[in-house]
Amino acid sequence: MKKNFKSAISIIFFIILFAVSSKAQQPAYVQVVSKSSPQLFPGNFPSKNSDEDLVSIEKINAKLLDRFNKNFSHATNVKWERLGDNYLAIFSINETNIRSLFNKNGKLLYRIDYCSENQVPSYIINWIKNDYDDYLRTHAAKVCEDNREIWIIQLSGQVYNKIVRLEDGEMDEVLNYQRAN
Repeated sequence: MKKNFKSAISIIFFIILFAVSSKAQQPAYVQVVSKSSPQLFPGNFPSKNSDEDLVSIEKINAKLLDRFNKNFSHATNVKWERLGDNYLAIFSINETNIRSLFNKNGKLLYRIDYCSENQVPSYIINWIKNDYDDYLRTHAAKVCEDNREIWIIQLSGQVYNKIVRLEDGEMDEVLNYQRAN
């Protein structure tokens, strides 16, 4: 289980860092985020770029599809990718982009919700403001794995960007890096 969790966290950091640095001609800090922005994360998350890498729905176990449809009945724009023996569902529900990893029998291994600012609970926002009042919240993701809920928030300051992790009443700064000039 810890291996799955570590994989999920690694994927989150890769996605955050890739999304922030994917604007090849612009430094990452040029991105403007305001309360009126519909998403804190960019709309298109890094994924396999080729349609050849996507798995057709006919090749997915019926039990897995049944569980997916039961848990995510309002999912739109569903795409499937194969990751080893597992299947990654990439989809949206309302304004939330979601990635969920299932094993081949349909067990949900983890779920990552990429949230807009209004979807981050107020207690999380207040908690972050206590220690990082001078920082703008630029990205937010909620990881659900093995009955755990972990929030990963990227913050942007004038000199430093930070990534904080919040779980079970504890906040850890997991990454701190100086912005490019």
